[in-house]
Amino acid sequence: MKDFSKILSKEVLILLLIFVTAFFVRFYNFSNRVTFGPEQAISLETSANMIKDKFSLLGIENVQRTTSQGLKIFSGALFSYSLIPLLLIFNYQALPISVYFAVLNIVTGLVFYFLIKRIFGIKIAIFSLILFLFSSYMIYHSLFIWILNYLPLIGVLSLFFLYQEKKKFSFRSVFWLGLLSGIGVSLEYLFLPTYFLMLFLVLYFSKKRLVSFIVFFFSSLIPNLPTIIFDARHSFYNIHVLWLYFLDVLRYPGISGVSYYDFLQFWPVFAVLAGILITKVWNKNKLLAVALTAIYLFINISSRLINWKGPTGMPKDLTISNIYLVASVIKKDNPIKFNVAVINDFDTRGHILRYPLEFKYNSVPDGVENYPQAGILYVLARKDYNFDESNVWEIKAGGRYKITKLADVGQEYSVFRLEK
Repeated sequence: MKDFSKILSKEVLILLLIFVTAFFVRFYNFSNRVTFGPEQAISLETSANMIKDKFSLLGIENVQRTTSQGLKIFSGALFSYSLIPLLLIFNYQALPISVYFAVLNIVTGLVFYFLIKRIFGIKIAIFSLILFLFSSYMIYHSLFIWILNYLPLIGVLSLFFLYQEKKKFSFRSVFWLGLLSGIGVSLEYLFLPTYFLMLFLVLYFSKKRLVSFIVFFFSSLIPNLPTIIFDARHSFYNIHVLWLYFLDVLRYPGISGVSYYDFLQFWPVFAVLAGILITKVWNKNKLLAVALTAIYLFINISSRLINWKGPTGMPKDLTISNIYLVASVIKKDNPIKFNVAVINDFDTRGHILRYPLEFKYNSVPDGVENYPQAGILYVLARKDYNFDESNVWEIKAGGRYKITKLADVGQEYSVFRLEK
């Protein structure tokens, strides 16, 4: 009994140390490190508009991927629905919703630990947890709102139910695997290869393959019911668009690519495999295992994906607080009819400003198609930006403007008022 208590107390202390450190590397200087870019703003806008205007069966519009015919790809609606309670709870504020996704990653690690401990034991679970929580990619994804940030949790739960099915076949496990795979497809269509892998494994382990196939298939449809209903009402729009985009990719391979984030569901699997290897090293040479773990931690904590001072992947001046500051400057200028633009990345239509303007300051810019009619245009750009030589349509479409700088944003950016 005493030995068990000692083991339990050591486990608790180790877990406490791991999770406190994991909290620190995510929440240190959090408000300045959060990335709030076009994807985050568009995600929040989509869900907020479902509350404010009209509930939708479609999810987020992909502004970067369209077919050669100009048709838009939409994600499944499940992620957008998941943001609705967060918007209501946190009064549409982007920062606390970002906190939720950091906590989600840590909770995923907690669930991961207990499930792996149940399957492989404490040692492998602890090493796997360290490798998972302190992966530079997991820390990086903890610092922004994104549709794919649910994939690691889907991977963890799928791994557990696959283990359950292999250990003792049950239709309950098949149902959950189908449901999780359907959620994955709703989040991103490139989850389909994983979907078929899960189906193959279910049938491989199953004693009643036909019934298992039916259970898996129909449970996977549940998360995608909004898309299915929409397609049934609109001549199978999503299927048509995805087919056209697939043909475009075959015709022009450079228009789309595969990246690491398309496989975030496998990150827990990678962590377990690496955890098993480290545990084997530990059993033979504890010092070497500690050294390998320390090297892993150093490489990941010092990765370019982790910026301790500002948001990763965005200019240091464009923190979430500065973006809201720009929106407040525009609001104070008291425009009646206006539009906004941002000269920073592909989102020149300024969704990072549209969201706080509408849902915090109740000041709605004109639509993204109305730039030619813009009498007043607010632009967030570098201080030395040359408006006279600009090739940005959102600026050129309105003709010639009188330019006034309203305020500086950090050291490199300013917000400008362009008026006809």
